[in-house]
Amino acid sequence: MNSEIPLIDVWGKKEDLHPDLQEYYEEGGMFPMVRHPLCYSVPHMPEMNAFVNARYKLAKERAENALGRCNYLGYLWCHERPYRLSAFMRIQKHLSPQIRWQTLAEIWTDSENIYQNQHLWREALFEYDMAGSEFFMNEEERRFLSRKSQFITIYRGVNCFEGHEGFSWTTDRLVALRFAERFRLPEQQAYIFQGEVNKALVLGYKNDRNEAEIVVDYLDVKITDEEEIA
Repeated sequence: MNSEIPLIDVWGKKEDLHPDLQEYYEEGGMFPMVRHPLCYSVPHMPEMNAFVNARYKLAKERAENALGRCNYLGYLWCHERPYRLSAFMRIQKHLSPQIRWQTLAEIWTDSENIYQNQHLWREALFEYDMAGSEFFMNEEERRFLSRKSQFITIYRGVNCFEGHEGFSWTTDRLVALRFAERFRLPEQQAYIFQGEVNKALVLGYKNDRNEAEIVVDYLDVKITDEEEIA
């Protein structure tokens, strides 16, 4: 999208930030930023206002046009990554069960802020109509899960004790260890939780990122061990 806006024409042009974007302007962190559902600018400087305004107007126009044409997936992908689940919740009723679950799987795999939207993820994954939920997995993933025994040993790596209350687990302990160490601060204690879950309660197995991921409601996981990582 950015390549369609000639940078040389707008960079440094004096312009106030669009009123719609001002609400999403943030200071107080490492640097100022704009994090609007349709347009991110991280970090942000006043010299970028005109460029970011142009990006936002283009994204807004595309989203509105897509919605007007009932192109619901086009509307969804106009949104920045952290806001796609919220956009999905608005349009899911218009999707067939198969497309709904396939699209939700794409958003899930691409998300990095599951913990920030856990209530929405619970609603989308476990509280909506479950018809077609097998399409949360591709054919290869469905075959893999079908070959697993009735009770599956799974792991979750975290760097806070409460972090076991999540929907993303793995059958691979080394993957859990990697997640326990990822973003860990020196003063934080890391843990690996081991659990057992009935395969019938597993929503899906995902391996798009080679993480042997098991997606399951943590309330259905029986914790069998917890290990502190030095």
